[in-house]
Amino acid sequence: MKNELIALGSDPELFLKDEDGRNYPSEHFIKGDKYSPEDKGDGFFLLCDNVMVEFNTPPSYSLGEWIDNHKKALDMIRAELPEYIYLDIAASRTFEKQFLKSKLAKTFGCAPDMNCWTLDNNVSPSSRNLLRTAAGHIHISYTDATIPQSIKIAKLCDYFLGLPSLFLDKDVDRRKMYGKAGAIRLKSWGFEYRVLSNFWLASPEYTKWVYLQTKMIFEFLHDNPDFDFSDMDDVVDAINNYDLDKAQAVMNKYKDYFVTIKQELYV
Repeated sequence: MKNELIALGSDPELFLKDEDGRNYPSEHFIKGDKYSPEDKGDGFFLLCDNVMVEFNTPPSYSLGEWIDNHKKALDMIRAELPEYIYLDIAASRTFEKQFLKSKLAKTFGCAPDMNCWTLDNNVSPSSRNLLRTAAGHIHISYTDATIPQSIKIAKLCDYFLGLPSLFLDKDVDRRKMYGKAGAIRLKSWGFEYRVLSNFWLASPEYTKWVYLQTKMIFEFLHDNPDFDFSDMDDVVDAINNYDLDKAQAVMNKYKDYFVTIKQELYV
């Protein structure tokens, strides 16, 4: 069938902290970087990205594989850390100035992403403040991938991943720098959806939700091939301005396509 989800991958970022909650740059503990990530085998990579540790997972072709791949990746990172350093799954953290003096700590990303609504490149944030943010990008590979179709599916990601994430991820500071509506990178196999923070790694249920909700996007696309995105202004405004009322109003229109897991995830 045309435009079915093939696989889901990811490249999330995480902070590191000690038992007193003090955050440390990942370059103190992790070997790889953007240009030479540490190859852990089987499609897994570890690297430093700014002050965060980033991991790359191989494509997951099933829910079980998606869950297992992220458990393996988190275990790989923990194996690299001394006993007094822990993973800190948070969308943003403010660092002490002394930890932000290195070239790496002042480097943000490697290339701009784009806005699927405007088709313009997004502006990279400034490194002059002490706030750092951590993303939870997902890589969506699907059959018959084309640029126009990737842009259409990415817009639906804002509806079915971006909007509900507002209720699951309460952090507003990251959204001032990253994660605006429609943030993507186009790829030959599909696209990276770059709106989400790393919140979905904090719970196996949330990790599961990301996979199932992404599959639901393709069900919606199958059922609504001529969807006109008439709610786009409300969707973009809700994500960019953390407007829960506006988000809920849009979600109520398409409630049959939102996944809940064990508990009601949305207010």
